[in-house]
Amino acid sequence: MQVFECRISLISQLGNVNDFNQSGSSFQALLLEYLVEFWEESTCLGMPQCMLNKTILSVASKYLESDMHNCLSKFLILGTKAIKWCERHLEITIHSIGESQDENCSSIFYQIILDSLSLSSSVIFALTRSPVFGEKEVVLIIEDFILELLNLTKTSVVETKVTILLKIICIKIVA
Repeated sequence: MQVFECRISLISQLGNVNDFNQSGSSFQALLLEYLVEFWEESTCLGMPQCMLNKTILSVASKYLESDMHNCLSKFLILGTKAIKWCERHLEITIHSIGESQDENCSSIFYQIILDSLSLSSSVIFALTRSPVFGEKEVVLIIEDFILELLNLTKTSVVETKVTILLKIICIKIVA
């Protein structure tokens, strides 16, 4: 738990650098590299992990307004990691419906999904403004990013359908 708290504190401090848009693209690239490395991919280690991942997305979102062309691949990698984590966590949530779940953790988890989708839409918008041609590695990263985004969308639809079906079943049982 202490490791998560230290990482959250460090990342929050890095996100509070004054004039982060003026700090230069090398600072942004290094910061995004750290954010990618600090992303905790294990599913789910509890509230501290959710808070860490939420903090990472929050700090990354501060840099979305800057010129992200130099860091686009790092944003894509971070977005892909976030989307994969959300999808795995959502699948676990679907399979554990009916079991008691921590309300705070669930609330933060759904906020992380929204933050991940927001980051994704910003990255896609940036790609439309300055498309990447000829860089095969970046094209493969984009391909993986879009695939994972679509998988998260599919899993979200399944989770919604399961929730609706359970509500219908509960209504029928009560009636």
